[in-house]
Amino acid sequence: MRKNYFQFIARLTILSLVLGFVAFILSRLLPGRMISPALPYLFLLFYIIGALVHFVLLRISALNPRKFVSYFMLTTFFKLMNYLIVILVYVLYVKEGILPFILSFFILYIIYTLFEVVTILAQTKDKA
Repeated sequence: MRKNYFQFIARLTILSLVLGFVAFILSRLLPGRMISPALPYLFLLFYIIGALVHFVLLRISALNPRKFVSYFMLTTFFKLMNYLIVILVYVLYVKEGILPFILSFFILYIIYTLFEVVTILAQTKDKA
């Protein structure tokens, strides 16, 4: 489990750095109002939540592989609820730049979710 987790963290870090570099380049090419000022915090949010959820799922798959699907669904639900709260708080308290924020959030959500699902499935397929 430890090896899988550190491998995931290394890949997650590389993904985040590449996405951060792409965001930096886009911030130089696009007008300022098209990039959300909250973008660096979104990277941090997705990184931390992804790392925590992956740790929990690896732990569950090591302890009781039969409960993996239930815990996967439960952690996905809690992630979605946390993400929804972040979006709602941003929309309610920050009145400008909502569209770039939501667009950035959605793009990062898709990329990080695909990465997390592919990785966890590859790391747990032998245990099923």
